[in-house]
Amino acid sequence: MVICNIVTERKLENTIKFPSFVNVCTKHWQIINKLPTLIYGHKMAKELYPNDLKIGQRYLRELISWSYTVEELESECWVNEFVDESVEKFLQCSHHSIDVIFDHSNFDVASFAHKLSKFPLIHAGAHEIYVAEKKDDGKITVHSFQMDNLKYAGINPEEFFYKIINELDSKCIIFSTDEIDLTSLDKIPISFKDLVQASENQTITFKEIIATFSPHVKEFKKEMLLAYFLRHQLYTPQIFKHLV
Repeated sequence: MVICNIVTERKLENTIKFPSFVNVCTKHWQIINKLPTLIYGHKMAKELYPNDLKIGQRYLRELISWSYTVEELESECWVNEFVDESVEKFLQCSHHSIDVIFDHSNFDVASFAHKLSKFPLIHAGAHEIYVAEKKDDGKITVHSFQMDNLKYAGINPEEFFYKIINELDSKCIIFSTDEIDLTSLDKIPISFKDLVQASENQTITFKEIIATFSPHVKEFKKEMLLAYFLRHQLYTPQIFKHLV
């Protein structure tokens, strides 16, 4: 899973250990488009963008910035900051906690479900039920329902969880079918864990995701974990339509 690019000279590749989610390349045409990109080194930045390079300004063009190397000017080498900022942008989302008692006098599951963007991500945590959706503009909203709040309103959290999925006609994403009771569903929703296994022949766990990104964020929240899935390259509603 790649979230940003760093273009550097070949001789510098092994001087800094970059995380696995960084695409490190030595040629500009090797970058993955539409991702934040850092040109590492004044020499390379001047060669690639001679008309855009301005001392004191980090950004060359949209999504493209540059930094001195440690050897060129250590105080102006911000490669670590670039990686941290890329992670922050990648996991960015807004959190909307829904109180079914006070926020909505007559909360209706069907109305809520049908207003969601296509193929939302549904997850039942230890204390909350999460419904994450990705808008057409790429922005992510994570709705959450406190289980205690649902119980106080006379709503069974487990039944509420399955009702949302059924209202969506299972046109949604869950983390794994291992975590749900398949007999409670009319149709089986898409398991992201199974999708990754089938597409990339690798397993994926919450712990692995947290271990990968937590060193680069101050506080890793559950909402960020869900945002990871909605920005994963395999999260494509167009393909999902052919899987359900």
